[in-house]
Amino acid sequence: YTGTLVKRERINGQLLGYEYADIKVRHRQVRSGQTAVPFSVYVKFLAPADLEGREVLYVEGKNNGKLIARRGGKRFSYVT
Repeated sequence: YTGTLVKRERINGQLLGYEYADIKVRHRQVRSGQTAVPFSVYVKFLAPADLEGREVLYVEGKNNGKLIARRGGKRFSYVT
């Protein structure tokens, strides 16, 4: 599946701005009782500017269950 995620949060009663991201979700595929393709989620942030370009990847069974993030937007552009 692919799509565009539009997110807006209310934190401590304050409504924050919109965030936009392209997302891709791949469901687990099992063949002969073995996982041939793991469940995975890819997110690329489009806006606002402080998140733009950030990429996040989750792959079931990899990286000790942790996300991999690349480019931290304007605030953390040096973080991978």
